[in-house]
Amino acid sequence: MTDTPNPTAQAERAVLGSAMMSKNSVEAVVRIIGTDPQRFTEPAHRLVYASLLRLRERDEPIDPITVHEDLVARQESDEVGGPLYLHQLTDAADHDNIERNARHVAFTPASIASEHARWVGDALPDYLDRLEDPGRAPRPSPPTGFADLDGLLTGLEPGTLTVISGRPTVGKSVLLGNFARSSALRHSIPTVWIDQESPRQQVLDRILSAEARVALHTIRLRMMTDDDWVRLARTMGRISVSPLLLHAGARVDTGQVRQLAEESGAGLMAVDGLQHLKPRRDRETREREVSDITRELKDIALELDIPVVATAHLNRAPLQRTDPSATLDDLRESDLIAHLADTVILIERPDMRDPNSPRAGEADLIVAKHRNGPTAEVTVAFQGHYSRFFDIARR
Repeated sequence: MTDTPNPTAQAERAVLGSAMMSKNSVEAVVRIIGTDPQRFTEPAHRLVYASLLRLRERDEPIDPITVHEDLVARQESDEVGGPLYLHQLTDAADHDNIERNARHVAFTPASIASEHARWVGDALPDYLDRLEDPGRAPRPSPPTGFADLDGLLTGLEPGTLTVISGRPTVGKSVLLGNFARSSALRHSIPTVWIDQESPRQQVLDRILSAEARVALHTIRLRMMTDDDWVRLARTMGRISVSPLLLHAGARVDTGQVRQLAEESGAGLMAVDGLQHLKPRRDRETREREVSDITRELKDIALELDIPVVATAHLNRAPLQRTDPSATLDDLRESDLIAHLADTVILIERPDMRDPNSPRAGEADLIVAKHRNGPTAEVTVAFQGHYSRFFDIARR
């Protein structure tokens, strides 16, 4: 990794190098920076600028030689670095951007108390370190398990809120389960899966059906064959050591969601039923309550630097239109859901509208909003009997 240059020091060198080349450059710099050498952060740069000001005041020629002679007369040449450093300054000259660099030097950042606020010039060195040092890489983005969707979203990025929505029974909870299983079982990322409407037994039924490829109704009716039992046993052994925390069968509020995320060290928080979360406080309208819940989920994502994925209901408007395709405006009970979410995925299954559709068994994951990239549609397979969506590319 290379040493990160201080952007302010770079600007100072460019300014001084340009100023030593002509009086016109000195005048341009003085108009912006003024006559206070303390505007420069480097002690050597303050001495050089003071020398330029003296030569200007005496109306003497200005170049590296006269600057050096002035510094020698004041016994300051060694403090600056001698003729060699003056030569390096002229090499750093940037005549085309002299005014921009001078404004950079003239700007004196105020001291900011907030730990979350940093002047961009102070933030860039650490940012560059993170780009160059693999050891300081950001937390990995949990993959969704769908190659094309991961290519579009670059996984479920930390600090983001993703909302999954669609018509009733289209598979919102199933897709959420896909994301949670991909994160915890395939990539060993600590994952919290909150299901507020199903007992834990039913959630485990769905996990084992999807992972062992044993039909869900077979598991629920307890009609497994010997071969089914073999697959279930192997799957249980594999998932028993996975970092998946299940919270099922009880409603929670966003304070409890945060607590579960913090206590588990979650790298992904999956919440089935955004609108079913209990409000932290009563509001005058249901829309305000849902808005509060959505904002708090987004805060959890930002403050804990994890992705939060939640399912949300649509209103009934799509069913009453000529084109029943869902849109962002159809999210029920709060416009803020679509506004605050970084990503919104709408699920469409052609065979729900037309049982004879030639696309029976397919589903479109419509990325209707993507704050950090393009929107698109990704086609996957829907295997409801296994309680899962499946990547067509892997079939």
